[in-house]
Amino acid sequence: MEILLISVAFGAFSSKFEVFIEQAKAKARVIEHEAEVALKDAQLKAKFECDREFKNARKEYENMLFKIEKKEKELNEHLENELRLIKAQKEEISENNRKIA
Repeated sequence: MEILLISVAFGAFSSKFEVFIEQAKAKARVIEHEAEVALKDAQLKAKFECDREFKNARKEYENMLFKIEKKEKELNEHLENELRLIKAQKEEISENNRKIA
């Protein structure tokens, strides 16, 4: 009789333990799924942020390149004007030297 009671008690305990194990496994699967979803969400946000930063950097680069090209053009125009003035002054000096000689 005692063995029967112990056997029944052990069986009940074993059943409850199995239920507890299954519940723990189910909770673990839920936690794992939530972690996977959170990871995918974080990856998506990181990619979005990276793409946004890349677009901003590209826009800034293009803007800076435009400004540099504009400054280069202005500098070239200024140098050409200076060269024209120097050439005109040189011709004037040459003309004056011819008149003197």
